[in-house]
Amino acid sequence: MSVIGKGVLIAILCVVGIVGLAFGGLAFTGYFSPRYQNVKRNVFEETKSYNQGKIQDLLKYMDEYNRSDEKGKQSIAMVVRQMFADYDEDNLTPEMRAFLKACKY
Repeated sequence: MSVIGKGVLIAILCVVGIVGLAFGGLAFTGYFSPRYQNVKRNVFEETKSYNQGKIQDLLKYMDEYNRSDEKGKQSIAMVVRQMFADYDEDNLTPEMRAFLKACKY
């Protein structure tokens, strides 16, 4: 095989290798990225600022609920159901937990 033929073959193999690495990187990222983002989300939901913010929101909604008419109470209950659908109720006081359960169920 001539020197030019070897050079062309090496160039083609390099291009194929680079393309293979690119697709391999995409597969690697596609597999691990959702898992990494899920871990980040779980860590965020355990932070003090996230939990305090949720508690403050719930206290605000409780106050608005107690001061509103029947239509307002239905609207606030709907918002509370959506905002606290997957919130861990163990972080709440018994009064807040009772309000949340009344809104959800």
